[in-house]
Amino acid sequence: MLDYATALSNIYGWYSYAQYVHIWNLYNEKKITDDIAEVFLEQKERRDPVFWLRDNTVIPIPSNAFEILEEHNYKFKNDPTANRFLEMYLDFMNNTRKWPLKDFTPIEVNKLF
Repeated sequence: MLDYATALSNIYGWYSYAQYVHIWNLYNEKKITDDIAEVFLEQKERRDPVFWLRDNTVIPIPSNAFEILEEHNYKFKNDPTANRFLEMYLDFMNNTRKWPLKDFTPIEVNKLF
């Protein structure tokens, strides 16, 4: 089910639960409902947040910076440094227009919902 959620994020950026259910049911014999999709997506968001869920809409979260830090085995020297980086990174990401969000910023998307 995660492969479908990832594929839809790559194709559409953000999408509704109904779109997810429609595409799943189109290509799978075992059909799902909006309720099943909601349970799956909420569990996925809690375990490994790769997207936000807002008003039955799935919004992908870009994570390139953390992948780069991990790839280079970068470790923060202390918690205040890590917290400051995270604050700056989140501020940057929340105020940057993103193609997967149909050229909205995450802050603008939150205001829409």
